[in-house]
Amino acid sequence: VNVAGADCDENTVLRPLDLWEPEAAVRVPWLADVLHQAHVPLVPMDGWHGRGKSMGAVHGVVLHDTVTPGWPDQRTGELLRDGRADLRGPLSQLGVDHRGRVWLIADGRSNHNGHGQWGNDAIGIEVMCGGGALGNEEPWNAAQRETVARATAAVLRHLGLPASRARGHRETDPGRKIDPYGVDMAAVRSSIANYMTPPT
Repeated sequence: VNVAGADCDENTVLRPLDLWEPEAAVRVPWLADVLHQAHVPLVPMDGWHGRGKSMGAVHGVVLHDTVTPGWPDQRTGELLRDGRADLRGPLSQLGVDHRGRVWLIADGRSNHNGHGQWGNDAIGIEVMCGGGALGNEEPWNAAQRETVARATAAVLRHLGLPASRARGHRETDPGRKIDPYGVDMAAVRSSIANYMTPPT
């Protein structure tokens, strides 16, 4: 049996390593309910509930471009679910298609921000667009901007976090990333904050 603690005496109680529990095992199956309550149109992908390993925490929301110029949304959704040859899926918890619908990809850890602030202990929202693809530049459209603000506000409100915890990938990983392309993140956070403020 593998045991913890190589330095121990005869009075030490040894515990099998396979009985150890992580400090936290966080999943986000509540995403569907929270987004539905915010009147966000949803496209659940089969198996989204239970996809991805557990996270240690959720520190915020990181916003991305998929950089998939000309791709149909279905193909992009499958990429987010399955990953690439050099990076296994899931690649985000959520995707936003060209119609402004949110695709439910995974309720566990996703490989979207591994080198950035918070690592992958954050919810990733990938907006389906060409982004900064050279010669095929495509920023978010109006429907996507609206959905990103509404959905992110609902998620942060549920987590008890402020709008400042919404970051662009280029903000969590400066020097390596430029997405979201052509998006004013200060304006995005302002929109998110407006949705988080209860009507008077």
